[in-house]
Amino acid sequence: MVDDNNDWVFGGGLQSYAKDLQALMLNLKSRLLSWAGDCFFDMDAGVDWKNLLDYNTRNTLLSAIKAVTFRTPGVLKINSIDITGDTRSVDINLSVDTIYGSNVQNAIKVALGGTA
Repeated sequence: MVDDNNDWVFGGGLQSYAKDLQALMLNLKSRLLSWAGDCFFDMDAGVDWKNLLDYNTRNTLLSAIKAVTFRTPGVLKINSIDITGDTRSVDINLSVDTIYGSNVQNAIKVALGGTA
């Protein structure tokens, strides 16, 4: 499980571990919050937030978010992705079909220099 600051929370036994749809959506969220080049064993993972939260980059950012979402194990189809925000933060609202269900909704906030 993760807390409001997206930090992993342990110590509650088996209930601290997500499974099935909850685990898949936490994985998707973690992958979208990851910065490109920040994972030593997969330098292509994540989104280039530093360069894509800028003016006139919305289409490139949307493509990057779609690519990360499609590469997330268990995601079968993207139904919709909506991004809103500015050069400091972005809100991602998406709907995906997964191996656990159709039209699953997720909302993710990414903020530069603060908590996401």
